[in-house]
Amino acid sequence: MIKFQILCVTMNQTDFSKINQMNIHSDIIFANQSDTVSFDEMEFEGHSAKMITTNTRGVGKNRNLSLMYASGDICLLSDDDIKYTSTYEKDIIEEFRKHPDADVMIFNIDSNDEKRKQKYNSKTRKLYFYNRMPYGAPRIAFRRSSWQKS
Repeated sequence: MIKFQILCVTMNQTDFSKINQMNIHSDIIFANQSDTVSFDEMEFEGHSAKMITTNTRGVGKNRNLSLMYASGDICLLSDDDIKYTSTYEKDIIEEFRKHPDADVMIFNIDSNDEKRKQKYNSKTRKLYFYNRMPYGAPRIAFRRSSWQKS
């Protein structure tokens, strides 16, 4: 069985309420930027939620922090303002099964936020170095084993 995990960057959270707001039904790690330092963990629906709170600033640094705690076979990068469909985990795992050679996949995420409007793909295609830029991090899922190797 494939273990799936969301790696979410957030700020100033004091509880796990983002799980409901984001419609999360899988394991999740929150890298929480705040003025305190703590580690919290809880179980819900048979899943694990972890919150690593540090005073480390910067989205990139906090994404890297969440990667240090990641244990999923497939990880999905996320921001805390995304609300997922009820089938997100199944859909992402299925695409990785269809494409066993893919290390990284970028998914379409609908958003009403004008700042988050990003390129939408209507079919599966390979991305290269020169055409990878119009995609934001919260659309990227990857095999953690590939990340570890590189």
